[in-house]
Amino acid sequence: MNSKEMNRAGDLSPDPRFFVSAVMFDLDGTLIDSVNVYFKVVQAAFRKLDLPPVSRAQIYAAVDDGQFKWERVLPAELLAGRDDIVLRGMAAARQVYPEIFRRDVGFFEGVPELLAGIHARGIKIGIVTATPGDNMAEKEMLLAGNGVAEYIDTLVTNDDAPLPKPAPDAVFECCRRLSVSPGQSLFVGDTSVDIRAGKAAGTLTAAVLTGFDSLETLQNDDPDVILNRVADLEGMIAKI
Repeated sequence: MNSKEMNRAGDLSPDPRFFVSAVMFDLDGTLIDSVNVYFKVVQAAFRKLDLPPVSRAQIYAAVDDGQFKWERVLPAELLAGRDDIVLRGMAAARQVYPEIFRRDVGFFEGVPELLAGIHARGIKIGIVTATPGDNMAEKEMLLAGNGVAEYIDTLVTNDDAPLPKPAPDAVFECCRRLSVSPGQSLFVGDTSVDIRAGKAAGTLTAAVLTGFDSLETLQNDDPDVILNRVADLEGMIAKI
């Protein structure tokens, strides 16, 4: 099968298919619409610390390989004491995050139906997230509250592998738990970090345009397919 049967703008060619034993998904920006929350959290943290406001563009530019670089958004005159400010910023963000997440985050349209359909075909489902385990409470509540958790066979957090994405460790760990080989799996994510991790592990890769990274950035990593949204996978996946 030529897996590159969809063009980079997300237009389907006739009946493309991925034949797999498992589909692994990133979480934020892929299954759940949470990217805007991170902007709100950082802005709220800055307000709590009486720091000058930061723009969405500044926050976006401070995200590097899936990690937020606080020093990139601090005023130049504060950089000398940045270690203390970063620690206080992270503490403030943790304080405001739960309420903002519960209020503003939900699944992208079509996600519960997509996961139900994949599950019904006998294909295993895993989640590989860069979120640390101790920050997963709200996300696990969201998965459970919408009945989606019953479709998910395993969830790998940032604590479950020696190295974070873009290293392949977390993808390998997910495959191990699912008892599938990477070559029989599809990894779906919204960032260059996700695509690089999947490729390094040897999976098929699908990128979605609902997260942090742009079409141009994702094209540079040459995933097998680029989709406007994750629900566009419906009808593209079949069990080996």
